Amino acid sequence: LTDGDKAMRDAIRRVFPNARHRFCNWHLGKNVVSNVHKSGFAHAFKQCMEMETDEAKLEDGWTRMVEKFGLENNSWVLET
Repeated sequence: LTDGDKAMRDAIRRVFPNARHRFCNWHLGKNVVSNVHKSGFAHAFKQCMEMETDEAKLEDGWTRMVEKFGLENNSWVLET
C-alpha cells in the first residue's frame, strides 16, 4: 500500500512483478474527490471501502454504487 507515486509504482512493478499495488485509504479518499465529480459519490465510496463483508458482497455493493452514480465508463472508477 502506497500513495501511488510513479517511482514507487515502477519500482514495485520491477522488483515484485506479481504484486498487486494498492493505494492506502487516505489517498483513495483524496483521489476520489479529484477524479469523480458526482455529488454524494465520495461519501458512498468511503462507506463501500469501510464495509466489513466478504468479497462477493463488496463486489455487489461496488457495482450497485457505480451504477447508481452512472460511472460505468469513468476511467478512474474502472481502474480502481
